[in-house]
Amino acid sequence: MRENRFTKQVKGKSTEDLKQMIEANLHIDEAIQAAKWELENRNISIENVEESDFEPVEIESHQEESPIEKKQEEEKESEATMEFDLSTKVNKLNNKKRPTAITIICILGFIGAAFTIPMIFSDLAAQVGSWYPPYLGLSAVVGLVCMLGLWKMKKWAAYTYIVFVALNQRVLLAMGVWNIIALIIPGIIIWIVLAHINKMD
Repeated sequence: MRENRFTKQVKGKSTEDLKQMIEANLHIDEAIQAAKWELENRNISIENVEESDFEPVEIESHQEESPIEKKQEEEKESEATMEFDLSTKVNKLNNKKRPTAITIICILGFIGAAFTIPMIFSDLAAQVGSWYPPYLGLSAVVGLVCMLGLWKMKKWAAYTYIVFVALNQRVLLAMGVWNIIALIIPGIIIWIVLAHINKMD
């Protein structure tokens, strides 16, 4: 049986968490090796991942440990747990870091929402129909909420934005002013957002 001081900690992790530990390479070598062994125990392939230099520790039967040895073992396990938890927190923080592309999208979204507000009270909006100014105001609010959510890397914001874009496209079609240009920019934004959806909460 292969085992090191991180074996107990990784047993409670999901397969996806273990794979992320190995791929991110942000944990110490012993923790990564323990994750690899646990995946192998689950008969899951870990291709394209280099093995660390740590050798398996064969667990052999031995006599009952003395109180001093037990205390030393407990201290080692406690230290290993602290190191593992710290490296896991660092890994999660790195995974959730907001990508530059998302930051740019949010900033442009905030600016767009600011420019939309004056249009709500314009004569041009009133000429479209009495329903259009309220709809324009609602669109500004929903867009702003979506940008705030994306700024905080929230999945609900990504899904809400997709529904919001689909609704806007239908409104443009109903008004008879839809064209492909109206879909290009929102489409690019959706593509970028979905590319980073796994980093969101």
